[in-house]
Amino acid sequence: MDRRETTSMQPIQADANNIPKGSIDCGVQAIGCCNGPGCQKLGTIRTFLIIFSITGILQGAVDSYFRISVKQAALDYGFDAAIVDWLLAANSIAQSIIAIFITHWASKFHHMSWLGCLTMIQALGCIMVIVPTISSQNLEGSSTSLAPITPLCQKTANIKFTNGKPYAVDTLVLLFILQLGTSLGATVFYTLGFTYLDDNAELVDSPALIGTALAARFWGPQFGSAVSLAVNATPFTWWLGWTVIAPSLFILGFLLTLFPRRLLKTVIKMAANRIIETNNLTPHQPAKFIEDVNLWPSLKRLFQNRILILNILAMMFIQAASMNYLNSEQDYLKSRFFVPSNEASGLINEWTSRFLANLLKPPTIALTVLVAGLIIAKINPSARSLTIWNISIGVITCLLYVSYIFIKCPNVKMAATMGNKIMQPFCASSCECPQNLQFLPVCPQGSIQTYFSPCHAGCSSQTVLNDVTIYQNCTCGADSSFTTKNILATEGACNYKSCQKMWIVFQTMVIFSAALLSSGIIGRIIISLRSVLTQDKSLALALELTMVGLFTYIPTKIGYYFVSVYTCQFQSVSNSECELHQSPLHGNILNIISASLILIAIILDCVLLAFVKYLDCYHDTTEESFRTLPLRAISSNSRYEELTENGRDEQDGSFVDSNSPLIHSIQSTQPSFRGTSNTTSENHEESPSRALTADSPVDSNTEHLDFNVANGDNNTGQSTDETTGPSNIYSNTQQSRKNVGPTSPETDF
Repeated sequence: MDRRETTSMQPIQADANNIPKGSIDCGVQAIGCCNGPGCQKLGTIRTFLIIFSITGILQGAVDSYFRISVKQAALDYGFDAAIVDWLLAANSIAQSIIAIFITHWASKFHHMSWLGCLTMIQALGCIMVIVPTISSQNLEGSSTSLAPITPLCQKTANIKFTNGKPYAVDTLVLLFILQLGTSLGATVFYTLGFTYLDDNAELVDSPALIGTALAARFWGPQFGSAVSLAVNATPFTWWLGWTVIAPSLFILGFLLTLFPRRLLKTVIKMAANRIIETNNLTPHQPAKFIEDVNLWPSLKRLFQNRILILNILAMMFIQAASMNYLNSEQDYLKSRFFVPSNEASGLINEWTSRFLANLLKPPTIALTVLVAGLIIAKINPSARSLTIWNISIGVITCLLYVSYIFIKCPNVKMAATMGNKIMQPFCASSCECPQNLQFLPVCPQGSIQTYFSPCHAGCSSQTVLNDVTIYQNCTCGADSSFTTKNILATEGACNYKSCQKMWIVFQTMVIFSAALLSSGIIGRIIISLRSVLTQDKSLALALELTMVGLFTYIPTKIGYYFVSVYTCQFQSVSNSECELHQSPLHGNILNIISASLILIAIILDCVLLAFVKYLDCYHDTTEESFRTLPLRAISSNSRYEELTENGRDEQDGSFVDSNSPLIHSIQSTQPSFRGTSNTTSENHEESPSRALTADSPVDSNTEHLDFNVANGDNNTGQSTDETTGPSNIYSNTQQSRKNVGPTSPETDF
């Protein structure tokens, strides 16, 4: 029979005084009504999971919409591309730097208060970033264009005079502040939020709950892209989307602050654990050994944990490969498959130019994470099985990256290439092509060479026929060294149909590899949580964020950046952005680097496999004590006396009445225990004890819970028998703990 089914058949009796003061409370103490019965009934793991998951969706939308907004703002204000690129990485870098300190500090106080408040701060940052734009509409800089910037051939230079926008710098600064707020919200979501789920759920159910929340977080970016489409349908610009996302995120953050320090069901379980824990106590064994909870001893303990460090290192290399490859994907598509730039309008083309990836990738990853969590919760694979699965998907992903080297457009050559750089061809020498043109490939009739843009092909006009753009009056044909007249050109690279087929194959394989890697995330999180002490869970996740983020977005990102600079063929002068890289050199180097990083992760997982052999991911050692056990009584001289099943004390021959009343207790779904008492069963029937269940309201403002003693005495917290009462057992347990070392209210259990 399943362990959960066995323990749910009998009730357990636990001392009410074993509930620490403040365990059941409202995160926002000023709102006293939230400590009443109505709110307490809503304080369940299911309610928290729903609110927490919706928060994850909105936080994912913030990440996605911020990326779209900052690119659109860069076009509006003329920000340098390098600034935009590092601004996008600032979120993860800041998150890596502050994760350990924020998590450690928050762990000393109320987890849910910090989670909710930092989420609300993130929402306020979303509102602040649009204030300069909205308040300065009357200061909009005017501009005069002698010739508008166009991809077509112009006989005069494109000159644009702009008076400037005085609030551009303010917007840039606020965008950076928003990234800091986003990093705070993402940090506590991952560390405090996942730890709260794991602490308040059965260990076998934890993977499913964490998988649900993480899947919502991964699906969030698609919601942000949908918001951008809705904004594009209005006459307003990028700032409008924040007016929708920010208020919703603020409300959810406030709801999170209302959850107690621990859910009521968890508190009842912990109170019962104290009695049963004391039941197994020996004279030389404390009830619970709590390590030093200060920051540096905790970090030292984590770094000495070989399972945790190896798991983090493997995740670090996988994340470095996948994230930097993803950030380079747009450049990869342009140089490998000659896909046009999608930055001309950050809102319009964000979805349409990469329809397949944007439509399928986020929900595929989210669904994979959700299914993986449910499967782990259902079949309970061992830590070795989870590690073997991670090794298997690592090998497959590594092979996929190697196979990308052979997926490319056949027989595509760029015109006017000189010394690995793209120059303006002789046939278009009469055109004034600006140096900030984005990549828009065209193919003249009868040519096998692809031109960088219509201007580089000498095309002066265009028309749309059956949703296909036709460029007319082009002066370049099959040979870029000769000038011709009245040549037609079509959008897209030469041999475009073959390129498109290979592009679809590549995107399909990328989605498949992303789904594979995401299937191992929940297993890695569970291994990290189970390999450390309960008090170190949130700090272990914070250490993971720090190590993964710093390695991914500093040394590895710099390495990918050098590859981009080295293989650049055409660089925009205005914003220092490389519009096109050498093909296939650029893609081959990225594939080799990414495959090498995955290979290192595989080696680390193989080493980890030797250490997780005895790691138990689903067995709660305290739950194993939730069976019927002989009760130990502690006498006045702290001598441990075991009572036999028939009630006789083996040492002094005294008896315990088997019909004695139950100790005043909290009732949960665990076995019953009886204590010694001079009260008869008749007295017990006249004054039944009050029991507290998971559905019972608790007033957190009281000093302790009020229970009726079995003999009719209403003195709260006093046992009917000073020798065997659970209060004395608990006090002796506390005295034993004092001999061990410092404890913390948050980690006392």
